Amino acid sequence: VLILSDTHHGKKIVDERGEVQYDQIIAKRRIEQIGDQLVEACLTSSRKIDEIVVAMAGDLVDNEIIYDGQTYNIDDPLLKQMQHVTVDIWEGILLKAAKTLDIPVSAYGVAGNHARTGHKNSSKMSNWDNVVYNNLQLMADMARTHGITDKISVSFSLESYNNFIIRGWKFHMRHSGPRQIETPAMSDKIGGWYKTHKMDAMLYGHNHHPATFDWNGLPIIMSGCVCGPDDYAEELAADGDPNQWMLDVNDLRPVTRFELLHLE
Repeated sequence: VLILSDTHHGKKIVDERGEVQYDQIIAKRRIEQIGDQLVEACLTSSRKIDEIVVAMAGDLVDNEIIYDGQTYNIDDPLLKQMQHVTVDIWEGILLKAAKTLDIPVSAYGVAGNHARTGHKNSSKMSNWDNVVYNNLQLMADMARTHGITDKISVSFSLESYNNFIIRGWKFHMRHSGPRQIETPAMSDKIGGWYKTHKMDAMLYGHNHHPATFDWNGLPIIMSGCVCGPDDYAEELAADGDPNQWMLDVNDLRPVTRFELLHLE
């Protein structure tokens, strides 16, 4: 399972020295690195890998209307952001894994906050991450129709969460969740979600740094980010280095092994 979140395509990060730390070129390179590391891990694994799951936890586009002055911090307008992230994920991860490994690649999506349209009365469907997921779904259908590959499937939720099954285990994915779960309030929140969804594992992103937790035996995985150190991570006093989680699932346990993919 690859957890892919917070790529923030279109975002431009310039450090205090004026050097570009993230833009569209770097975003594309890091997505390719994720795909390469995923494929390499499967090819060299001592365990039999019979399916790849890509859990897309949102904030794939950075948008241009989320905060005042955002247009000064983007590398591409919104349309280009959606075009680039769709192609990058399709070519750099989904198609690469399907054609190299010749096993099913199942992608699941949930929308992030950065991709909202900005209109408070908009439908739940009006989120740019959902447009990206819909594009990927159409590309998977077209690839199947034209005989390119029948190994890729894409589905996404219009709710604030997405529940899906991997090897009989129920995974609950959201875009955002608590940065830590040890306080009574945050533990209660996890408990409320557990009461509602009865999941076997929980995945989310949003906080731009990776972590793993255990809530009464429930594995909880918080994804990092692809864009790397930025103002948001600095405000959280968190390590915002670019990375993403990869984990194994088998018939005995929902999560058996973690691996943090480091990106350059």
